[in-house]
Amino acid sequence: MRTATHIENIVWADVANDGRVLASRDERYRTVSPVSRLYQALRMMPHLTSLRVFDCRQGLQAPDNLRLHGRVQLRSEEALFPNEHVRMRLQIYELHHEPRSRSLLFVKVQPDTVRTLRLSGNCTLPNNLSTTSLRSLVLDTVTGSYLDLRSLHEIFVGANLDDFAYRMGHPLAFEMRDSHLHSLPLLGRNLRRLVLLGCSRFSSISLQEVLAGLHELKHLALDIITVLDSDLKHDFISPLPVSLIRFKFSISNEKSTVEHIEEETLLANAVELLLRRRNPPKLTYLHLRDAIFDRGGRRTRLQHIAKAHEVRLVLGDWRNENDMYDEEIM
Repeated sequence: MRTATHIENIVWADVANDGRVLASRDERYRTVSPVSRLYQALRMMPHLTSLRVFDCRQGLQAPDNLRLHGRVQLRSEEALFPNEHVRMRLQIYELHHEPRSRSLLFVKVQPDTVRTLRLSGNCTLPNNLSTTSLRSLVLDTVTGSYLDLRSLHEIFVGANLDDFAYRMGHPLAFEMRDSHLHSLPLLGRNLRRLVLLGCSRFSSISLQEVLAGLHELKHLALDIITVLDSDLKHDFISPLPVSLIRFKFSISNEKSTVEHIEEETLLANAVELLLRRRNPPKLTYLHLRDAIFDRGGRRTRLQHIAKAHEVRLVLGDWRNENDMYDEEIM
Protein backbone atom coordinates (compact mmCIF):
# COMPACT_ATOMS: atom_id res chain seq x y z
CA MET A 1 0.00 0.00 0.00
CA ARG A 2 2.81 2.41 0.89
CA THR A 3 4.52 1.64 -2.43
CA ALA A 4 1.35 2.32 -4.38
CA THR A 5 0.88 5.64 -2.59
CA HIS A 6 4.46 6.60 -3.34
CA ILE A 7 4.03 5.86 -7.05
CA GLU A 8 0.90 7.99 -7.23
CA ASN A 9 2.92 10.99 -6.03
CA ILE A 10 5.65 10.70 -8.66
CA VAL A 11 5.81 13.72 -10.97
CA TRP A 12 9.13 13.02 -12.79
CA ALA A 13 10.15 9.79 -14.55
CA ASP A 14 13.09 8.61 -16.66
CA VAL A 15 12.13 5.63 -18.81
CA ALA A 16 13.74 3.32 -21.38
CA ASN A 17 11.10 2.90 -24.06
CA ASP A 18 10.95 -0.25 -26.18
CA GLY A 19 8.56 1.53 -28.55
CA ARG A 20 7.00 -1.62 -30.03
CA VAL A 21 3.31 -2.41 -29.91
CA LEU A 22 1.15 -5.24 -31.19
CA ALA A 23 -1.53 -3.67 -33.37
CA SER A 24 -4.69 -5.40 -34.55
CA ARG A 25 -4.64 -6.66 -38.14
CA ASP A 26 -8.24 -5.54 -38.46
CA GLU A 27 -8.18 -1.83 -39.36
CA ARG A 28 -11.60 -1.40 -37.72
CA TYR A 29 -9.95 -1.76 -34.34
CA ARG A 30 -7.29 0.58 -33.02
CA THR A 31 -6.37 -1.50 -30.02
CA VAL A 32 -2.66 -1.77 -29.36
CA SER A 33 -0.78 -3.80 -26.81
CA PRO A 34 2.76 -2.71 -25.88
CA VAL A 35 5.43 -5.40 -25.98
CA SER A 36 6.97 -3.88 -22.85
CA ARG A 37 5.12 -3.64 -19.55
CA LEU A 38 6.46 -0.17 -18.84
CA TYR A 39 3.03 1.32 -19.48
CA GLN A 40 1.68 -0.49 -16.43
CA ALA A 41 4.04 1.46 -14.19
CA LEU A 42 3.29 4.77 -15.93
CA ARG A 43 -0.42 4.13 -15.55
CA MET A 44 0.09 4.26 -11.78
CA MET A 45 1.55 7.81 -12.00
CA PRO A 46 -1.48 10.04 -12.58
CA HIS A 47 0.39 13.21 -11.55
CA LEU A 48 3.31 12.76 -13.93
CA THR A 49 4.37 16.11 -15.42
CA SER A 50 8.00 15.48 -16.47
CA LEU A 51 9.13 12.61 -18.68
CA ARG A 52 12.54 11.81 -20.12
CA VAL A 53 12.59 8.97 -22.66
CA PHE A 54 15.70 6.94 -23.50
CA ASP A 55 16.32 4.05 -25.89
CA CYS A 56 15.72 0.54 -24.57
CA ARG A 57 18.58 -1.85 -25.29
CA GLN A 58 17.18 -4.97 -23.64
CA GLY A 59 13.61 -5.22 -24.84
CA LEU A 60 11.42 -8.28 -24.55
CA GLN A 61 10.95 -10.60 -27.50
CA ALA A 62 7.74 -10.17 -29.44
CA PRO A 63 5.31 -13.11 -29.21
CA ASP A 64 6.20 -15.98 -31.52
CA ASN A 65 2.69 -16.45 -32.88
CA LEU A 66 2.08 -13.03 -34.43
CA ARG A 67 -0.95 -14.30 -36.36
CA LEU A 68 -2.87 -14.41 -33.10
CA HIS A 69 -1.53 -11.16 -31.72
CA GLY A 70 -1.40 -8.83 -34.74
CA ARG A 71 1.40 -6.81 -36.31
CA VAL A 72 4.45 -5.52 -34.49
CA GLN A 73 4.82 -1.79 -35.09
CA LEU A 74 6.94 1.04 -33.74
CA ARG A 75 4.65 3.51 -31.99
CA SER A 76 6.75 5.21 -29.39
CA GLU A 77 4.10 7.12 -27.46
CA GLU A 78 1.43 4.44 -27.67
CA ALA A 79 3.92 2.00 -26.17
CA LEU A 80 4.01 4.26 -23.11
CA PHE A 81 0.34 5.25 -22.99
CA PRO A 82 -1.77 2.68 -24.90
CA ASN A 83 -5.14 3.79 -23.52
CA GLU A 84 -6.83 5.50 -26.47
CA HIS A 85 -8.73 7.84 -24.14
CA VAL A 86 -5.63 9.14 -22.33
CA ARG A 87 -3.84 12.34 -23.35
CA MET A 88 -0.88 13.11 -21.09
CA ARG A 89 -0.52 16.71 -19.95
CA LEU A 90 3.24 16.90 -19.51
CA GLN A 91 5.18 20.09 -18.79
CA ILE A 92 8.63 18.65 -19.54
CA TYR A 93 9.04 16.14 -22.37
CA GLU A 94 12.52 15.07 -23.42
CA LEU A 95 13.73 12.49 -25.93
CA HIS A 96 17.30 11.24 -25.45
CA HIS A 97 17.47 8.96 -28.48
CA GLU A 98 20.17 7.61 -30.75
CA PRO A 99 20.20 9.04 -34.31
CA ARG A 100 18.52 5.95 -35.81
CA SER A 101 15.68 5.76 -33.31
CA ARG A 102 12.29 6.68 -34.78
CA SER A 103 9.46 8.35 -32.93
CA LEU A 104 6.09 9.85 -33.81
CA LEU A 105 5.32 12.55 -31.27
CA PHE A 106 2.20 14.07 -29.75
CA VAL A 107 -0.04 11.13 -30.45
CA LYS A 108 -0.66 10.58 -26.75
CA VAL A 109 0.95 13.69 -25.25
CA GLN A 110 -0.97 16.96 -25.26
CA PRO A 111 1.30 19.48 -27.08
CA ASP A 112 -0.14 22.70 -25.70
CA THR A 113 0.87 21.95 -22.09
CA VAL A 114 4.56 21.22 -22.77
CA ARG A 115 6.89 23.99 -21.54
CA THR A 116 10.22 22.22 -22.14
CA LEU A 117 10.73 20.02 -25.20
CA ARG A 118 13.87 18.16 -26.20
CA LEU A 119 13.99 16.23 -29.48
CA SER A 120 16.58 13.76 -30.73
CA GLY A 121 16.68 10.89 -33.19
CA ASN A 122 14.40 10.55 -36.20
CA CYS A 123 11.34 12.55 -35.14
CA THR A 124 8.06 13.21 -36.89
CA LEU A 125 5.50 15.65 -35.54
CA PRO A 126 1.95 16.59 -36.56
CA ASN A 127 1.51 19.61 -38.81
CA ASN A 128 0.48 22.96 -37.29
CA LEU A 129 1.28 21.82 -33.77
CA SER A 130 -0.23 24.07 -31.08
CA THR A 131 2.59 24.70 -28.60
CA THR A 132 1.34 27.78 -26.80
CA SER A 133 3.06 26.87 -23.51
CA LEU A 134 6.46 26.08 -25.06
CA ARG A 135 9.31 28.14 -23.57
CA SER A 136 12.38 25.90 -24.04
CA LEU A 137 13.23 23.91 -27.18
CA VAL A 138 16.29 21.68 -27.66
CA LEU A 139 17.07 19.98 -30.99
CA ASP A 140 19.95 17.59 -30.36
CA THR A 141 21.07 15.34 -33.23
CA VAL A 142 17.66 15.23 -34.90
CA THR A 143 17.82 13.05 -38.00
CA GLY A 144 15.38 12.45 -40.83
CA SER A 145 13.95 15.02 -43.22
CA TYR A 146 11.01 16.36 -41.23
CA LEU A 147 12.73 19.48 -39.88
CA ASP A 148 14.79 19.96 -43.04
CA LEU A 149 11.66 20.63 -45.05
CA ARG A 150 9.92 23.06 -42.68
CA SER A 151 10.51 26.33 -40.91
CA LEU A 152 10.50 26.01 -37.14
CA HIS A 153 7.75 28.57 -36.55
CA GLU A 154 5.47 26.54 -38.84
CA ILE A 155 6.01 23.44 -36.70
CA PHE A 156 5.84 24.92 -33.20
CA VAL A 157 2.86 27.22 -33.61
CA GLY A 158 2.25 29.71 -30.82
CA ALA A 159 5.52 29.07 -28.98
CA ASN A 160 7.12 31.92 -27.05
CA LEU A 161 10.65 30.70 -26.40
CA ASP A 162 13.07 31.90 -23.74
CA ASP A 163 15.59 29.20 -24.61
CA PHE A 164 16.62 27.53 -27.88
CA ALA A 165 19.47 25.05 -28.33
CA TYR A 166 20.60 23.13 -31.40
CA ARG A 167 23.41 20.63 -31.95
CA MET A 168 24.00 18.84 -35.24
CA GLY A 169 25.77 15.93 -33.57
CA HIS A 170 25.74 13.42 -36.45
CA PRO A 171 26.55 13.50 -40.19
CA LEU A 172 22.95 12.59 -41.05
CA ALA A 173 21.33 15.07 -38.67
CA PHE A 174 19.31 17.99 -39.99
CA GLU A 175 21.29 21.19 -40.42
CA MET A 176 20.24 24.65 -39.36
CA ARG A 177 19.84 26.86 -42.42
CA ASP A 178 18.79 30.45 -43.01
CA SER A 179 15.09 29.61 -42.92
CA HIS A 180 15.48 27.99 -39.49
CA LEU A 181 17.47 30.95 -38.18
CA HIS A 182 14.83 33.43 -39.31
CA SER A 183 12.22 31.37 -37.47
CA LEU A 184 13.85 32.09 -34.11
CA PRO A 185 12.58 35.66 -33.63
CA LEU A 186 9.12 34.43 -34.62
CA LEU A 187 9.36 31.78 -31.90
CA GLY A 188 10.68 34.10 -29.22
CA ARG A 189 11.42 37.79 -29.62
CA ASN A 190 12.62 37.86 -26.00
CA LEU A 191 14.94 34.88 -26.36
CA ARG A 192 17.41 34.82 -23.46
CA ARG A 193 19.49 31.75 -24.26
CA LEU A 194 20.63 30.67 -27.72
CA VAL A 195 22.90 27.70 -28.44
CA LEU A 196 23.98 26.77 -31.99
CA LEU A 197 26.56 23.96 -32.12
CA GLY A 198 28.18 22.37 -35.17
CA CYS A 199 26.66 24.80 -37.67
CA SER A 200 27.94 25.22 -41.23
CA ARG A 201 24.94 25.90 -43.45
CA PHE A 202 23.53 29.29 -42.58
CA SER A 203 24.87 32.59 -43.91
CA SER A 204 26.57 35.29 -41.88
CA ILE A 205 24.04 37.90 -43.02
CA SER A 206 21.16 35.81 -41.65
CA LEU A 207 22.99 35.30 -38.38
CA GLN A 208 23.68 39.03 -38.19
CA GLU A 209 20.03 39.92 -38.79
CA VAL A 210 18.74 37.46 -36.21
CA LEU A 211 21.20 38.38 -33.45
CA ALA A 212 20.56 42.09 -34.00
CA GLY A 213 16.92 41.53 -33.09
CA LEU A 214 17.46 39.56 -29.87
CA HIS A 215 17.64 42.43 -27.39
CA GLU A 216 17.18 40.31 -24.24
CA LEU A 217 19.84 37.69 -25.01
CA LYS A 218 21.95 36.75 -21.97
CA HIS A 219 23.65 33.52 -23.06
CA LEU A 220 25.03 32.74 -26.52
CA ALA A 221 27.03 29.64 -27.48
CA LEU A 222 28.04 29.65 -31.14
CA ASP A 223 30.09 26.88 -32.75
CA ILE A 224 30.63 27.47 -36.47
CA ILE A 225 32.37 24.96 -38.71
CA THR A 226 33.42 26.48 -42.02
CA VAL A 227 33.22 24.56 -45.28
CA LEU A 228 34.24 25.38 -48.84
CA ASP A 229 31.36 27.73 -49.57
CA SER A 230 31.00 29.25 -46.10
CA ASP A 231 29.98 32.88 -45.93
CA LEU A 232 31.66 34.87 -43.14
CA LYS A 233 31.60 38.27 -44.82
CA HIS A 234 29.17 39.91 -42.41
CA ASP A 235 29.99 40.88 -38.84
CA PHE A 236 27.54 39.12 -36.53
CA ILE A 237 29.51 39.91 -33.34
CA SER A 238 29.01 43.67 -33.15
CA PRO A 239 25.18 43.47 -33.08
CA LEU A 240 25.22 41.39 -29.88
CA PRO A 241 23.11 43.13 -27.23
CA VAL A 242 24.45 44.73 -24.06
CA SER A 243 22.33 42.25 -22.09
CA LEU A 244 24.77 39.43 -23.00
CA ILE A 245 26.43 37.94 -19.90
CA ARG A 246 27.87 34.63 -21.14
CA PHE A 247 29.45 34.26 -24.59
CA LYS A 248 31.00 31.09 -26.02
CA PHE A 249 32.36 31.31 -29.55
CA SER A 250 34.21 28.78 -31.68
CA ILE A 251 35.10 28.88 -35.34
CA SER A 252 36.98 26.08 -37.09
CA ASN A 253 37.06 24.47 -40.51
CA GLU A 254 36.49 21.01 -41.88
CA LYS A 255 39.59 19.18 -43.01
CA SER A 256 40.61 19.72 -46.64
CA THR A 257 38.55 22.90 -46.96
CA VAL A 258 39.62 26.45 -47.67
CA GLU A 259 40.60 28.52 -44.63
CA HIS A 260 38.84 31.85 -44.26
CA ILE A 261 41.68 33.70 -42.54
CA GLU A 262 40.70 37.22 -43.60
CA GLU A 263 37.06 36.86 -42.56
CA GLU A 264 37.99 35.15 -39.29
CA THR A 265 40.44 37.95 -38.52
CA LEU A 266 37.66 40.52 -38.90
CA LEU A 267 35.45 38.51 -36.55
CA ALA A 268 38.29 38.32 -34.02
CA ASN A 269 38.60 42.11 -34.24
CA ALA A 270 34.89 42.37 -33.52
CA VAL A 271 35.29 40.15 -30.44
CA GLU A 272 37.99 42.51 -29.14
CA LEU A 273 35.60 45.43 -29.51
CA LEU A 274 32.90 43.41 -27.76
CA LEU A 275 35.17 42.91 -24.74
CA ARG A 276 36.01 46.64 -24.67
CA ARG A 277 32.37 47.64 -24.27
CA ARG A 278 31.18 49.40 -21.15
CA ASN A 279 29.11 46.26 -20.38
CA PRO A 280 30.97 43.30 -21.94
CA PRO A 281 29.91 39.67 -21.42
CA LYS A 282 31.49 38.81 -18.08
CA LEU A 283 32.20 35.19 -19.00
CA THR A 284 33.70 34.57 -22.45
CA TYR A 285 35.03 31.37 -24.02
CA LEU A 286 36.88 31.90 -27.28
CA HIS A 287 38.23 29.30 -29.70
CA LEU A 288 39.97 30.52 -32.86
CA ARG A 289 42.74 28.99 -34.94
CA ASP A 290 46.28 29.66 -33.70
CA ALA A 291 47.06 31.77 -36.76
CA ILE A 292 44.39 34.24 -35.63
CA PHE A 293 45.39 34.22 -31.97
CA ASP A 294 49.11 34.65 -32.69
CA ARG A 295 48.92 37.38 -35.32
CA GLY A 296 49.98 40.75 -33.92
CA GLY A 297 50.01 39.52 -30.33
CA ARG A 298 46.23 39.10 -30.25
CA ARG A 299 46.27 36.40 -27.56
CA THR A 300 48.12 38.62 -25.08
CA ARG A 301 46.06 41.65 -26.04
CA LEU A 302 42.80 39.80 -25.41
CA GLN A 303 43.99 38.76 -21.98
CA HIS A 304 44.89 42.35 -21.10
CA ILE A 305 41.53 43.62 -22.34
CA ALA A 306 39.69 40.99 -20.30
CA LYS A 307 41.60 41.86 -17.15
CA ALA A 308 41.00 45.58 -17.59
CA HIS A 309 37.25 45.06 -18.07
CA GLU A 310 36.85 42.36 -15.38
CA VAL A 311 35.94 39.66 -17.88
CA ARG A 312 36.67 36.02 -17.17
CA LEU A 313 38.22 34.97 -20.48
CA VAL A 314 38.97 31.34 -21.40
CA LEU A 315 40.99 30.86 -24.59
CA GLY A 316 41.08 27.48 -26.29
CA ASP A 317 38.85 24.77 -27.66
CA TRP A 318 36.02 24.62 -25.14
CA ARG A 319 34.34 22.03 -27.37
CA ASN A 320 36.80 19.41 -26.11
CA GLU A 321 35.43 19.81 -22.61
CA ASN A 322 32.69 17.21 -22.94
CA ASP A 323 30.78 18.23 -19.84
CA MET A 324 30.88 21.87 -20.85
CA TYR A 325 29.82 21.10 -24.42
CA ASP A 326 27.07 18.71 -23.42
CA GLU A 327 25.64 21.01 -20.78
CA GLU A 328 24.64 23.38 -23.55
CA ILE A 329 22.10 20.92 -24.91
CA MET A 330 20.91 19.14 -21.76
